[in-house]
Amino acid sequence: MFGSNGIDQRVTDLYVRPSVRGVDAVNSMAGRTQIDPSTLMGAGVIHLIFDGQSTNNSSVQTNFTGSTTNIYNLSLAHKGRVFTALEPLLNTDIQQGHHGMYLARGLIDDGYASKVIITITAFGGSYCADHAPGGGIVGGAVSPGQVSGDLAYRIGLAARCIQNAGLSGLKTIIDWQQGEWDSDGTTTTQAAYTLALNGVIAEYKRVGLLKAGNVMFVNKCTRLSNSTASRDIIRAAQAAVVDGNLVRAGADIDTLNDPTDRYAADFTHFTATGAAKQAGLKKPLMENFILNG
Repeated sequence: MFGSNGIDQRVTDLYVRPSVRGVDAVNSMAGRTQIDPSTLMGAGVIHLIFDGQSTNNSSVQTNFTGSTTNIYNLSLAHKGRVFTALEPLLNTDIQQGHHGMYLARGLIDDGYASKVIITITAFGGSYCADHAPGGGIVGGAVSPGQVSGDLAYRIGLAARCIQNAGLSGLKTIIDWQQGEWDSDGTTTTQAAYTLALNGVIAEYKRVGLLKAGNVMFVNKCTRLSNSTASRDIIRAAQAAVVDGNLVRAGADIDTLNDPTDRYAADFTHFTATGAAKQAGLKKPLMENFILNG
C-alpha cells in the first residue's frame, strides 16, 4: 500500500505538521459527509491537487454557489479520508471559498470528468522555497533569507494519504500557483526560484504523483502591485521549469487584472467573479490534457 516510485513511504507518518508559516485552520468535519473512496475508482474520475500559496488556496471572497454534485475533498488532515466537497475545503489555512470548485464543476459539466476530487497542499503566505525539500534563499519583503522548506513534506504526505485512501491509480493533475511573496520587495532571484520550483517538481516525481499519465501545470503568478521588473523575474522562473511533457505551461493568472476580479483591499486575492475567470483560464488546458494526454 505504501510503495511509491520505489520508495517505502512507511518511514513517514500520515500527520500534518505545524509550519513556521502557520497552521491549517480548517479541519473540522462538522456538516461534512464522509464517503467510501472505493466508489471513486470508476472511469473519468479526475484528482486535482492545488499547490502554492493563498491564491491557490481557499481565499476566494465568497463560497461557490453552484452544484457540488460529484465533487469531493480528500483531507490530508484526516489521513486521506474523503468527503463530499464543502467550503471551506479541508486542510486549508484560509477559511473562504476555492476556485477549484468552479473548475471541478466545469470539468464535469463539459463531460471531461465524471467526478472530481480536490486535495489541497497549498499554504498561504509561503515562498516557493518553503515547498522545496531543503528550502533555499528567498527575497521578498516579509522574511527574506534562508528558509527551511518545512512545507515540502506535504507533497509526500499527499502521496501517502492518497495511497491510504486507495486512490493512487487516478489520473492526477497538479496545479502550481505561487509567486506573490517571491516577487515582493527585494525579490527572490530568478535562479533561486527556478531551483526551488525544480525541487518541488522533483519531489512530486519522487513520491510518484508526477509520472506518466499525470501532469503538473505551472501557472504564471505574481503580485500585480509589484514592479514589472520584480514580477518578470518570477514569471521567467516559472516558465523555465516547463518541459512540455510532465510539466506544462499553465494559465497566466496575472492577466486577471480587472477591478472586479480581485479584492479591492489588496488586489491579490480573488472575488467570486475572479475565481470563475481563474477556473476558466485553467479549464481548457486541463481538458486538453484529459482528452489528449
